[in-house]
Amino acid sequence: MREWWHARREVEEYIATMLVEWEGSEQEDEREAAEGLRDYEAYLAGELADDLRAYIFRLEHGRYPGDEDVLPEL
Repeated sequence: MREWWHARREVEEYIATMLVEWEGSEQEDEREAAEGLRDYEAYLAGELADDLRAYIFRLEHGRYPGDEDVLPEL
């Protein structure tokens, strides 16, 4: 997961490429897909880091973190 996180730039580049194509598409399904891709782009830029940190904690400790637990670095 940490390797993927550090290489997420590739995902961001793919999103940017597809958004250009899909947002300007004449096909409604591609324009709708662009909306979903925008949502994922926002998740990638925001909450995903904390979700991954919580999941790594779970893998390392066998449980999800509580309020007092310190999350690992990505």
